Amino acid sequence: MVIGNLDHALATTGGGHPGLMALLTVVGAVGVGVVVLVVLGHRYRRGDSLRIGILRWLNLTYTRLMHGVRPVADDPLPPSGPAILVANHRSGVDPLVLQANTGRVIRYLMAREYYDRPILRRLFQLVGAIPVKRDGTDLAATKRALRALAKGEVIGIFPGGGISTDPEALFDPADTPIKHGAALLALRTRTPVIAAYVSGTPPLDSVFLSLLRPSRSRVIFGDPIVFEKINGKPTRVQLERATERMVEAIDELRRSLENEELAPTGA
Repeated sequence: MVIGNLDHALATTGGGHPGLMALLTVVGAVGVGVVVLVVLGHRYRRGDSLRIGILRWLNLTYTRLMHGVRPVADDPLPPSGPAILVANHRSGVDPLVLQANTGRVIRYLMAREYYDRPILRRLFQLVGAIPVKRDGTDLAATKRALRALAKGEVIGIFPGGGISTDPEALFDPADTPIKHGAALLALRTRTPVIAAYVSGTPPLDSVFLSLLRPSRSRVIFGDPIVFEKINGKPTRVQLERATERMVEAIDELRRSLENEELAPTGA
């Protein structure tokens, strides 16, 4: 009976007061917009296209509800200009968690076998992911990444390559050697490199299962690292040294987080 009366009241309001219904529609739309802006918070960027804005909102909502992500207070990436983000890789949701902490759009280099999956390929194209062959001979991917940096975009790379599910290992020992792609880009362009350490995300090889398993994740970021620009092709020694510096920066962040978690809390 109550439901029937409510339906009748709404029908009467809509039929007798079209102006009121229009006002309620506008108020509802504004309310939804306010909620979206609150969720996006300071991670919303005025230059976002509608497509990127929707994807950003979905990602922020998902990572907050499923993985407890609370973005850091200050955006860890430069507000503009090129940047390279490097991080450990323990879960299939790491790219989403990292993206939730910055207002910049991160264009990840990712294994081509994942990029070419029929259902996900369109999504990867929308976010600007760059497919790369695992054998390290993908010149086309390198050129695309260099062009992206030249346009002032952000490139995301996991130097360890594959996912490491061992909580004690920074990278997967079976997936050695560490990839030098980030070092090559940094030395060729003198682009600042920002290291990040991801903790708490589901340590699963399956990307699909990691998306479904809740967690309490956390990310910490380091200060930018700028390497001296190398004219011409960097030598293997130069690539190895630059890569080692990036890995050390990620490991320093891990130790910092572990020490913070072990420190006694105040009374």
